[in-house]
Amino acid sequence: GNSATGLDVLSKIVYISATASDSKKDDLYVVDATNGEDPFVVGSTNTGPGLNGVDAAGTYAYVANNKTSDQLQIIDVSNQSAPTSTSSFTLPGVSGSGAVGWSVLYYGGKVYISTKKASGPEFHIIDVSNPASPASLGSKEINADVNAITINGNIAYIATSDTEELKALDISNPASIVQVGGYSAPGDSEDGKSFSIFGNKLYMGRLVGGDHDDHHELHILDISSSTTPQNLGSKDIAASVNGLVIRDGLAFLGTSDSNKEFQVWDVSNPQDIEFWSSFNFPQVATGVDYEDNLVYVSVRSNDALRIVTSQ
Repeated sequence: GNSATGLDVLSKIVYISATASDSKKDDLYVVDATNGEDPFVVGSTNTGPGLNGVDAAGTYAYVANNKTSDQLQIIDVSNQSAPTSTSSFTLPGVSGSGAVGWSVLYYGGKVYISTKKASGPEFHIIDVSNPASPASLGSKEINADVNAITINGNIAYIATSDTEELKALDISNPASIVQVGGYSAPGDSEDGKSFSIFGNKLYMGRLVGGDHDDHHELHILDISSSTTPQNLGSKDIAASVNGLVIRDGLAFLGTSDSNKEFQVWDVSNPQDIEFWSSFNFPQVATGVDYEDNLVYVSVRSNDALRIVTSQ
């Protein structure tokens, strides 16, 4: 009765965020996938109306809640069979129907969390060095949905619904976040949706759409200069790329394609991206993670978790 919205994997323990039509249902699940052929739910908890994202680190899961207050919740998962809430935090200065927790990332004692387009800042940096007492360090108004966040040193890259789908933010001083670069892909109807960084390359997935000639949903960018990301190549996937990870010259994509929700593409040559293989899942893939030659995919169906490996 739940739809998975994302996942994060730590040492073969999978943390899955979910939403359901009934807010009384659990929305964070802990799955033991030590045996990849026989994963099982260890524990779960209900945080409220549902979750739009999760990132886990240490003994905590940081979740983006689908409501306009307490958008960040910190869940103690030290006892995997009984996850418990440690704290919740309402993002300051943001309001309106879009002010829901949307994307979340833990990095270096801080949580980077976003909302959809709202009144006020959509991008926030939260100090979680004391999980019981999170504190705001800074925020920035983007005036767009912020669909994904990734960090590279002092630069935060965000995927947005703006015509400039990629924005690069200098976060060295969280109290004064400054945009230092960006990239606008051809056409303005496909939002930036997902990210993966590998070396000096950033791989960006977009939502499907548009009637222009270059409606490509997968873009490879050179980010050796954060101020001027350069497009190295792109590909028309003909589906939304909701999640992606890169390993050994291959891109593993979670997509909205009704026949190929999971796709693998050879991206070793960014100017000649080639199809590799795919799987048909029951519903849209919403997130992807990778660990030890296993790809973990969250799916918007009762079969919420798929684990894929090579033969």
